[in-house]
Amino acid sequence: MAVIQMAHTVDPKKAIHDKLPKDFDKAKFMSNQILVATYIRPDTKTKSGLYIPDASRGEDRFQGTVGLVLYKGVSAFEDDDTVKFNGQNVEIGDWVWFRVGDGMRGELSTGLHVRLLEDVHIRAVFPHPDFAW
Repeated sequence: MAVIQMAHTVDPKKAIHDKLPKDFDKAKFMSNQILVATYIRPDTKTKSGLYIPDASRGEDRFQGTVGLVLYKGVSAFEDDDTVKFNGQNVEIGDWVWFRVGDGMRGELSTGLHVRLLEDVHIRAVFPHPDFAW
């Protein structure tokens, strides 16, 4: 069960994909980099009826710890001499959890907020974005 599950009028994955630049498929990220779109809660209330203030939602851009995997570098989640993933991996379209300080924050030309992380900084995969914050 989610900590605070939001009432979504639009599927969060669709909302993110709708904000991708039209030429996003031409982007390339190096080595073990993972690009995630930062989950920003919708401007609605929670399923229990609690309203989230705009200031709290706005802070998701900077402090959000859940994101949708948009891109994986060619060597992401491959074992090497230092790191062994033991078969663990993430897929494009997974909701992942990360520590804010582990990723480089950015914004795409369409206003979509993203973080670029190394594969080792993905802490968990969640079934939906409201699983944690």
